[in-house]
Amino acid sequence: MNRPVGVTLIAVLDFLGMVLQIGFGLVFLVGMSFLGAFITKIAAESERQLPPGTNLTAVMASVGVVMAIGFFIFALLSALIGWGMLKLKNWARITSIIYSSIGILFCGLGLLLALLHFNPISFIWDGFWLAVNVFIIWYLLQPDVKVVFAGRPQAMAATA
Repeated sequence: MNRPVGVTLIAVLDFLGMVLQIGFGLVFLVGMSFLGAFITKIAAESERQLPPGTNLTAVMASVGVVMAIGFFIFALLSALIGWGMLKLKNWARITSIIYSSIGILFCGLGLLLALLHFNPISFIWDGFWLAVNVFIIWYLLQPDVKVVFAGRPQAMAATA
């Protein structure tokens, strides 16, 4: 059973998303500790006292760990969806449709905020990803793509 090129491209997007999420997770894991230490140092130099018993470095590091774990979980999900798309698993197609629907909501909100704050770069960026998400949903709902994910060779032969 041949995998359509569009399915492969969607899987590549999933794997690229995984790489970005791992990168963001690492940035939060390391960066929040440094940020906490930096803020503590600035507060000490400016002679402003933090509340007693406050260890800002530990608090920021903890927040960074929690955020990093979240990014790593979503990276794992992206990898699983990408693998499922390459293996033509129907659950991966359905999950991609759901994730793209959520992406449309967030991109729509981003477009609205970009209009309200007159931010043309954000408007273009969110518009691009809105179009990508709409295309993914449209593509994965096409009858010939559904048939490939259904794994029915006789149905494929009938459409060919």
